[in-house]
Amino acid sequence: MLEKLDSIDWAKIHHSHGTAEQFPQWIRELTSDDPEIRQSAFELIREYSHHQDTNYQVTPYVVPFIVELAQNEGLQNRHQMIDLIGDYAYSTWWILDNQERIQYYQQLPSSNRNRELFEEALTQDTQVYEEVVKGLPVVVQAVTSDVATVRLSAYEALLNYRVNEVTEILPALLAAISNEVDPHNQLIMVSHSYRFLDTDKFLTPEQKRSFVEPLQKFTSPEYPLKTRYAAALRLAMILQKTTSPEIIHLLEVGAIDSNSERFYRRYDPVCRALAGVECDQAVVVLTRFLLSPPSVDDAHRIAITLLDLVFYRKYREIVFTREAERFPDAIVWSDLPDGYLKNTDDDSPMQFSLPWLDNKYSKGRLYQKAETLLDVNSLTDEQRCALQTVVETDAVWLLRSNLLELYGLPAERSMVRALLEG
Repeated sequence: MLEKLDSIDWAKIHHSHGTAEQFPQWIRELTSDDPEIRQSAFELIREYSHHQDTNYQVTPYVVPFIVELAQNEGLQNRHQMIDLIGDYAYSTWWILDNQERIQYYQQLPSSNRNRELFEEALTQDTQVYEEVVKGLPVVVQAVTSDVATVRLSAYEALLNYRVNEVTEILPALLAAISNEVDPHNQLIMVSHSYRFLDTDKFLTPEQKRSFVEPLQKFTSPEYPLKTRYAAALRLAMILQKTTSPEIIHLLEVGAIDSNSERFYRRYDPVCRALAGVECDQAVVVLTRFLLSPPSVDDAHRIAITLLDLVFYRKYREIVFTREAERFPDAIVWSDLPDGYLKNTDDDSPMQFSLPWLDNKYSKGRLYQKAETLLDVNSLTDEQRCALQTVVETDAVWLLRSNLLELYGLPAERSMVRALLEG
């Protein structure tokens, strides 16, 4: 093992903070019988070959030895070797996601220093990923390990590989989810599957639907609610308009219960899921969410999702400006309760603190106005009910915003209320 370690001139290779003479020692110490020595070596290698999720000149030289160690089923820290492989793979994603950036630098003059540095990074990370791909069979095999930490690390590492390897990765991921028996692993595997399911860059619709059967299993009452909720979120992403009422109900229960200890954007995942479902039941659930005391950010996300569904039966990716000082002076937030306004200096953003949260919010949201005004006399009962719920939800109005101008209504709460009552 590690026979080729001394054949490399490490002194001529750079890591994040200098030259790499100590890497042979650290790599060997990964196999030490002393757990403190092993852990120290792991942390040093991770720091100097992958500092701040960035690969360095030393990284492509290190990866083959980490892969070699990861093959050793008796290695006590095998899961950490697999973690490193996944980390190295993840940090090369920019090559796939930034083709415009690559083209920009390649069009610069060859003498340009920025182009030179960019091409060095591109070559380096390409080499890293080539070495990571050579280790893919090791990671695939590790998802069937008898050791729970190794199985989970292997599953997570597979999620960090690129789309080119999906035909090898997908069967391993499905088998891992289907066969996992450790409750902690089950929750993490189900939850993190969104990294494959949440984009069309990875899977075809048919490939996404292959997750339905293994995920459906975890909606059974025998599993903890957090696991069931995570499975329901992923299923709604896949099934969308064909999502069953049972899954929608589980989304509601899970969002309220499973994330009740979190103070920030706890409704964000379920809003995204319900937006794709696009049915009357989803509207009812979102309305009930607003009747509970969500955070300021949650209130806006829920309100936009709800209003988009009742007015457009679709969900839009809304762009907004977060700088409160860019709001027009004509917009008045006269209905803010006393005691919530923490800072009204002309040159400072406004800050609000909700009584049920410790968080302070110092941002506003300026949305693009609708091109035409809304005729409130033409509202359906569903639309009117949704608007009334938004108007009566204090949390929506605790953030400096012109939210309802998205839908052709006035920005001021009192004016919208008057229109609805008239």
